[in-house]
Amino acid sequence: MLKKKLTMGLIAVCLLGGTSVALRQEEDEVPLSLLATRMAEPAAETIQNDYQKAVSYILDEKYTEAMELLEDSQYQDSAALYEYCTVVNDTEIVKIEDCRKALESCSNIENAAVAAQYDTVMNRLETTEELQKLIDQINVEEIVTLDNSEELHKLYTAVADTDPRYARMLSTKKLDTAMSVLANLEEGNEIGVLITEIAALPEVTLESEESIGTLMSQYNSLSADQKKEVVNYKDLKNADQKLQTLKKEKKEAEDKAAKEAAELAAKEAAEKAAAEQAAREAEEKAAAEALAAQQAAEAEAARTRAAQEAVEAYNNTTVYISNSGHKYHEAGCYHLKSSHPISRGEAIAQGYTPCAHCNPG
Repeated sequence: MLKKKLTMGLIAVCLLGGTSVALRQEEDEVPLSLLATRMAEPAAETIQNDYQKAVSYILDEKYTEAMELLEDSQYQDSAALYEYCTVVNDTEIVKIEDCRKALESCSNIENAAVAAQYDTVMNRLETTEELQKLIDQINVEEIVTLDNSEELHKLYTAVADTDPRYARMLSTKKLDTAMSVLANLEEGNEIGVLITEIAALPEVTLESEESIGTLMSQYNSLSADQKKEVVNYKDLKNADQKLQTLKKEKKEAEDKAAKEAAELAAKEAAEKAAAEQAAREAEEKAAAEALAAQQAAEAEAARTRAAQEAVEAYNNTTVYISNSGHKYHEAGCYHLKSSHPISRGEAIAQGYTPCAHCNPG
């Protein structure tokens, strides 16, 4: 029974090896060392043939077929080749950096032909990276003009000619937008004209109100889809916002100036009113003082006149003197023996003094 099993196993190995080795029909026991040699030789040849087929598949870019042959193979760098096939055949890898990392992880390929293809793949990936860098540098609002249309067309053509396996890794939104803008500019349609005029806006001042207002009106007249194509609308919006800020600042400055002018006018009016009031009060005070002085002078004059009049009245009063005495008397004084009238002033002037008895003053 054991002999029969060994014979059948050898037949199976021979069939798998694809050789025309004559089968043993005898029932004699085969030495194990000889059996192992006979089993190993066709298996190694099969592995080598599968490896070579896999390499051919790889060079023909038939990576799925190559992976089927390499999946369980132990020949030379089969594992590295399998991993390489996995990477280049993976449609899920859509980022350049992920593809580079994956390729670099399986760079230890010994087969010269596949290694050369690996280098080619890496070169293509590097070219894709350079294209992506150029696309990323596009600033639609600044770069897209008729002056650089040639460069943009060349970049667009290079992207269009890129192998689809690498092209799917490119993010071309900026380039697509740029080409859409360029098409509008080249056609000179209303969108292109609007984009050009927005790009030509000078530094915003209060004098820009009319031009900005015109551009805003043109933009607002576009359809929703057309508005999306005005890629530098943000510049127009920013310009309008700056204009509104300038207008607001102007109004605030005017309001502030008007307020300050009103406050100054009120202050000046108050100061003028205060000065006028002070002047009136000073004038009234001066008038009052003048009046008081006048009244005082008049009173003094009246007093003086009264005093003078009193003196005159006193001096003009009639008194009497005798022929022999040195006194003047009132009429009827008993000291008068003989008398004649005289004014008090004249009596005093002549040296007469008042009588002590009648006290004529």
